[in-house]
Amino acid sequence: MADIKVSWDNNTGEGDIAFGVDDLLKDNGLETCVLISLFTDARVNGERGFWASSVEGAEWGSKLWTLQREKLTEKTRIRYEQYCRDALQWMLSDSIARSVNVISEINISNPNRLDLRIEITRPDEKIESFRFKQIWEAQTGN
Repeated sequence: MADIKVSWDNNTGEGDIAFGVDDLLKDNGLETCVLISLFTDARVNGERGFWASSVEGAEWGSKLWTLQREKLTEKTRIRYEQYCRDALQWMLSDSIARSVNVISEINISNPNRLDLRIEITRPDEKIESFRFKQIWEAQTGN
């Protein structure tokens, strides 16, 4: 069974439903699941949150949005990485993944950009990798 495909644009930092010539594109892998998990806002202290999280027991998205006004420091990078791990934890709990590896780094040539790599090992040992670039709006910190 395939999901409707969501594509990510690293230049704009936005995802959108992907269209083909005559129809919506489908995603047989984990890309759409990763995008929704990471870049949908989780509800934090009753604020924001994906509309589907209003269903009792449903927890969607990540806390990445809470870092938007933070300076991009090593401390922020570490929290960003942890929020990504937390958002993808359901894949381990639901046995969709054997392991989830999250690696982030502040880009050396552009200190206003955080580079993110996600590697998911499926139960059959197949590895799916995803790369994202997050442009940081707040001032960088030293």
